[in-house]
Order: sequence, then C-alpha cells, then structure tokens
Amino acid sequence: MELTPYIKVGNIAFNEKRSLVRVDYPNFREFKKTPISRNTTDAYPGFHVFYDINNEVEAVEFFHGELLTLNGVNLFSLSKAEFINKFPSCIDEDSSLNCVKEGFMVSFAHNVVDGILVYRKGYWD
Repeated sequence: MELTPYIKVGNIAFNEKRSLVRVDYPNFREFKKTPISRNTTDAYPGFHVFYDINNEVEAVEFFHGELLTLNGVNLFSLSKAEFINKFPSCIDEDSSLNCVKEGFMVSFAHNVVDGILVYRKGYWD
C-alpha cells in the first residue's frame, strides 16, 4: 500500500468511518488491542486498523513482510540507518523512530523493521 502522509494509506483514509473501511476490506477480525483500549481494532492479514471513539480511522499498523511504500520506496526494506538518512527529522527512540513530519512510527527488532504505524494528524495529542 502507498502512504500519503496524514491523508491515507492504500484505500484507507484517515478519519474514514469503520463501516466504509469494511466495505473495501470485508475480511477482518474485530478485537480489543489492550484491556484499556477505548475502542476495538480491526485485524486484517498483515495490518491492523485503529479507530477513535467515533469509529473513525486514527492509525494503521503494518507488520513485517507487508508492502508499505512512500513515494515508491518500500519502507520495510530500509534499515534503521537508512531511515535516519532518508528521513532526518525522525526522532530516535531507541527501538523505534517516530517520523512525525511523514506521519509514521517504525519499530525495529535487531535493526530490521518489525512494524510501521501510520497515523493521522493529532494522533499523539
């Protein structure tokens, strides 16, 4: 899927209603991510869609092995050093990089991308 920062990822637009996401992606499993989650999450093969209390998309988490691109670059193919070089405004948080300008956070396991969370504006507020 191609990421358009703060707008959409693939066919999933930030702030889109859950019911509309499910039209494009009908094969989901709904679950509560943590006991204190404010809403349920929809799980799809390779990614999870997170919703706010109004059932609008606030973030999508992709897992290792998925294809997630930004300007045609497969983000899962980059090392941590390559992320830092390509996106110098990212904040290094030890095992992750938060790239606020681009609207995503990358988690690493042994210098390999483990997951990527893409999010809407205001997600961390």
